[in-house]
Amino acid sequence: MKAANCRSGSSVGWNGLGFRCFASMLAGRIRAYRPVPTNPTPRTQKVLRNWPARAGSRRSTFELKTRIGCAPWSARAQLIDLRKDLEGHIRGILKTFGIRLTGIGKGRQRQGFRDQLAAAGERDPILRTIADGFISVHTTLCQAAAELDRAVKEKAETHPVTRRLMTIPGVGAIVALNFVALIDDPSRFRKAENVGAFLGLTPRRHQSGETDWSGRVSKCGDGVMRSLLFEAATTLITRVQKFSALKSWAVRLAGRRGFAKAAVATARKLAVLMLTLWKNETEFTWKKEAVA
Repeated sequence: MKAANCRSGSSVGWNGLGFRCFASMLAGRIRAYRPVPTNPTPRTQKVLRNWPARAGSRRSTFELKTRIGCAPWSARAQLIDLRKDLEGHIRGILKTFGIRLTGIGKGRQRQGFRDQLAAAGERDPILRTIADGFISVHTTLCQAAAELDRAVKEKAETHPVTRRLMTIPGVGAIVALNFVALIDDPSRFRKAENVGAFLGLTPRRHQSGETDWSGRVSKCGDGVMRSLLFEAATTLITRVQKFSALKSWAVRLAGRRGFAKAAVATARKLAVLMLTLWKNETEFTWKKEAVA
C-alpha cells in the first residue's frame, strides 16, 4: 500500500483487510490509549472502585482540597493579583498627570497607597472622581484578601498535619496546606528523598554512552508548590532570626555556592523534612546550639 494513497484519518482497504491511517506524530498517543470497558465484569468493577486516584491527579487533589478546606488558596491568589494589577494601573494613570506614587508598606491593609491616591485626587476634579472609584475597589480587595488570610491560618492551625509542618522554620500556613493537598498520601513515597524529584527540585541527568552530566533542576511536578517552597527557603535564609541546624546549613551553603542554588537546595530539604515529619507524626525540634 503506497503512502501517497493514505491520508491521516482516512480508512483504506488492502487484500480484504481494513486499515485506519494516522500521522506518525500521533503514534505515541494512540499506543498509550487504553479503552475503558463499557460492560465491566463484577471483578473489574471492584478493582475500579478500589483503585486509588493517580498521584497529583486533578480529582484527588480537588477532593483533598475540598475536604481540608483549602479552597481559599486560589481565591486569595486571585485577589492579590487583582490588587497588584489595580495598583499598577493606578500608577500608570497618575503618571500621565505627572504624579508618581512612592513606595508603600503592607501595614493597615496598604492604607498608605490609598492615602497617596486621595491626596492626588485633591489636585483636580477629574482625578478626584478617578481616585474615589479606585479607593473603594482597592479597599474591598484588601479586606477580602485579609479575611481569606485569616481563614487559611485558622484552618492550618486546626488541621493536625499542617500544625506539625508549621513548626519548621520558614514554613507557613499556605505552604503547609498546599503540601498536604498535593502529596495526599505520604505512604506513596517509599523514601522521603523521592519527594524532591516529584516536585522537580532535583537536577536533570543526561546519560548516553560515555556522556554523563547533570543539568539544572527538572522543574517537573507542581510549579506552584515549587515556588512556595522556594519562598519558604528564602524566608528561612534571610528572615528567620532563630538559628537552627537547618538554617546553619543553608547559610553556609549560600556562602559557598551562591544564594540561588542554596535556596533551591534548601527548598528540596524542606520538602523532604516535611514529608518525614508527616510520616513520623513528629514536630520540628530546635537544637540548643547552632553554628552559623
